[in-house]
Amino acid sequence: MNALKTLQLDVNNPEQIIKNGVFGWHGTKTDQAVQLIAHHNLDPGRRSGQVYGPGEYCAKDYRTSFSYMGPTETLFLFFILKKCKPYSFNVHYVINNPVGGNEMYMIPVLIATLNKRVPININCAEVGTMKGGLSKWQWKDEKGWVDYGKGQNFEWNLQAVIEEAYQKYKSNRGTPLISFTFIRLKDKEKQRYTLDFQAMTQKNNQTNFVRTIRSL
Repeated sequence: MNALKTLQLDVNNPEQIIKNGVFGWHGTKTDQAVQLIAHHNLDPGRRSGQVYGPGEYCAKDYRTSFSYMGPTETLFLFFILKKCKPYSFNVHYVINNPVGGNEMYMIPVLIATLNKRVPININCAEVGTMKGGLSKWQWKDEKGWVDYGKGQNFEWNLQAVIEEAYQKYKSNRGTPLISFTFIRLKDKEKQRYTLDFQAMTQKNNQTNFVRTIRSL
């Protein structure tokens, strides 16, 4: 929604939006990534392999994405807003979504699998827990409590990622541990942490320093 307003597209005019978009394919290698993309879209904070410039990569032809999907054999079809001027390189679109913001110039509209034996299993109940009832997760430093996502490039969805993992743990469908990496916006330093929902702690994986966490 924010991206449409930024690009001066009428949110109530679907024909205008469709005319200003293209479609691209994206392969993903892990089941966890399939769930996260389906629930929260792609995460600019997890970019890798930026050969043709910064951004999220989508193939123009679905067959190009085969080598990127790995054992999941799963592809996403994305709708991409052309007004964000995605870089078009031979077989790919490169969409430079804002890092640490709340805008995305692309959205998944379809999931396809090549695996006839194992159907795609997107847990829609988890999406329901995100609407209207999202808890606020915080960690405690020397000055007090700090919201996860503040000053980090995960700001746009880190709260939802933590809450989703916590809900899985509470319902005995996941472990009490979740690890994630973010880049601090102030100095571009990469940090990796592990949260323990059982002990309600956060550990810096490099320094092993532990802090207390909470959910409001």
